[in-house]
Amino acid sequence: MYQPRGINILQLLFKKHFQSFADQYEAKHAIIYGRFRIERITEVVEKFVLCGDYSQGFARIQCTNPD
Repeated sequence: MYQPRGINILQLLFKKHFQSFADQYEAKHAIIYGRFRIERITEVVEKFVLCGDYSQGFARIQCTNPD
């Protein structure tokens, strides 16, 4: 039976604080660091937070080269 391995500290950091950062980015940081494609970054962060949860899917890779 599958049991999730749990969330690591970096995933937890993003899960707890990224949305607040994204909401404030334009007003607080864009003037200094430039504009981000926050929609795309948010999509990547959401996928990262789910990484390692096999119930969300997984990839199986097999080498077929005999050498």
